[in-house]
Amino acid sequence: MIALKGNSKFFCTGMDFSEYIKLMNHTTSKVNQPELYMQTIKRLSTISRLIVSQVEGQITVGEMSIIAASDYVIGTHNVRFSLSEALWGLLPAMILPYLVRRVGYQKAYAMTVTTQAIDAYKNHVIDYLSDNTAQVLQRFWLRARLVRIPFIGQMKAYFRSL
Repeated sequence: MIALKGNSKFFCTGMDFSEYIKLMNHTTSKVNQPELYMQTIKRLSTISRLIVSQVEGQITVGEMSIIAASDYVIGTHNVRFSLSEALWGLLPAMILPYLVRRVGYQKAYAMTVTTQAIDAYKNHVIDYLSDNTAQVLQRFWLRARLVRIPFIGQMKAYFRSL
């Protein structure tokens, strides 16, 4: 199992566009950061390990991909999710395949067009709600460690085929 955890204010703050522009302007090798990012997200969703994210605070933009690609998400009561790309005239295209998988087509569509923060638990972004995410993670790990690693890969492949 791989557990991902942010700090108390942010799980992840998304891509720093100014840093990306600097990198593109000052490097001789063209680094395709969006492509590398998508490869990472795809890897999280296909790796033969359970990916569990512990979240609290505000989750916006690109970090939603990490959450949506996770197999299980444990969050606190203060978690708020939103997709704000439309405010900048952007489509959250990299996030949507994973978000649709997690919350469904209509909810992902509504999040995209409204840019409004949603209740993460009611909308199935979070699987388990607790103010003691470490304790929940420990209980989850005690059970999940009994599942054989090859089975996890096979299970993920089967669900992708559906």
